[in-house]
Amino acid sequence: MAHYTIPFWAGLIALSAAMKVTAGEHQKSNFIIVLIFMTYIGGAGYPPIAFAGLTVTLVMLAGVLCGKKKAWSLIIPLICMTIGFIISAKAPGNAARAGGSFDITTEGILTAVSNAFKDAKDAGALHFGMIKPLFILPVVVALTVFADRDNIVSGEKKPFGLSAGAGQIIFWLKPLIAGAVCFTVTAFVRIPLFYALLYPVQDGISSGVVVMHYFYWILMLSVWTAITAKWIVEITAFIFRKRSKPDGLIKKNIRGGIYAALLVVMVIICIVNKDEYFGNSAFVRCSDAYKSGELSAYRTEMDNRITLLKASDGKYIEIPTIKADSFPFVKNDVTDDPNSFTNKAYESFYGVETIIGVE
Repeated sequence: MAHYTIPFWAGLIALSAAMKVTAGEHQKSNFIIVLIFMTYIGGAGYPPIAFAGLTVTLVMLAGVLCGKKKAWSLIIPLICMTIGFIISAKAPGNAARAGGSFDITTEGILTAVSNAFKDAKDAGALHFGMIKPLFILPVVVALTVFADRDNIVSGEKKPFGLSAGAGQIIFWLKPLIAGAVCFTVTAFVRIPLFYALLYPVQDGISSGVVVMHYFYWILMLSVWTAITAKWIVEITAFIFRKRSKPDGLIKKNIRGGIYAALLVVMVIICIVNKDEYFGNSAFVRCSDAYKSGELSAYRTEMDNRITLLKASDGKYIEIPTIKADSFPFVKNDVTDDPNSFTNKAYESFYGVETIIGVE
């Protein structure tokens, strides 16, 4: 997963540095950081390219609209990333994996974009349905923002109505705008996958790509929740200040206890529903395998297999397939097809010309 997660974090670092460039914070050093990481991302992976390309572009445009002249400098890292993307997309490996033909077409892009947005639309229901305790994440994010209420409202400016100009219109529409941007980012990172699916991908789609889609979705959910929670804090603070209640509906010394109580309630909910929430998790399945002896049986079979492989003449060998219910300790076992990926990996590692799996 390193070749997925490292570009993911590189994109976040580049985005953070880009925001600091437009804000005028250590512009030279942050510009160098953006340049280095965006150039790296250009050849590192397509979902990170989509994420970094879109978000840094949005930061640049926002800076330009706010009159930040240095924001235009971000176009240089974006160009470097684009060059890397073009080189990567045109590489012979893409054509080889796509059955000998791969090209970037307008029709393909439009189809991929449409499918990506449809998939992103269904992502929320899918993730919350599959991962039951996921509801805790937005609740904790919101509580964290609410707990910081005093710092948020200390520099609060009065939110005005529609007559106060575009800036205040944006303020009132902030949750909708943030939601649209976060949803677009969530969909945008899916475009490379759906473009690849237009071709007969011979080696299949790596599960790591789908996992990264989930990471980006989690990130955008957290961002939108934080922005919306802050917006609620700002509006309610203004309302209560007008009513001469600067502490809000609940006094400061009581708020902390309420937040802690809510966290305790969520922990209790998870404990009560632990089988439904965590019964199918990798941690629980590994623990059950250890307790039941399944892990011990798997280890015995693997030790016997390794002994056979080390004793082979390096030409041809048949080895028994794993009988133990080995999930999640092994994903793909050897098969009776000597050309399968796992067989080839075993042959390369143990220096054997042909390996056949037998029942």
